[in-house]
Amino acid sequence: VQKTDNNVNNSKVYTLYYAFFLIPLMITIIGVMFFFVFKVLTFETNSPNDYLTEIQIGSATKRWQAAFELSKILSNSSRVPKDKVFMEKMINLYNKSIHDDPLVRTYLAMAMGCTGHEEFGPSLMEGLKDRDAVTRLAAIKSLGNIKYVPA
Repeated sequence: VQKTDNNVNNSKVYTLYYAFFLIPLMITIIGVMFFFVFKVLTFETNSPNDYLTEIQIGSATKRWQAAFELSKILSNSSRVPKDKVFMEKMINLYNKSIHDDPLVRTYLAMAMGCTGHEEFGPSLMEGLKDRDAVTRLAAIKSLGNIKYVPA
């Protein structure tokens, strides 16, 4: 009888071990593996200049997506390019986007505001005359972000 009780106790220990430790550990490991696989698959290394080029020559759907990604990248102040060529290209794209999809112009305005450069002020002031209300709102917010005094 004692041997049977000992087997039952061992069986309970193994059941508790599997139920409360091993199975949750395996589920956690599989979940972490899925997370890292998707993280690696969705990792992008595009620079702000790459996104500007995509806005310039991309298809209609790619342009607004690139503008959105650019505004996301530039919200991190350490990734904002300081060179004049980048700023001139961004101003040029913003000025030409008046006849493009309003989303492109909206996200470009938001990206300009994220940089904190006052050089974008005159172009953003022109953006206050846009027909699209969301684009005007983005220009207003960006002017506030760059602390453009004439506004």
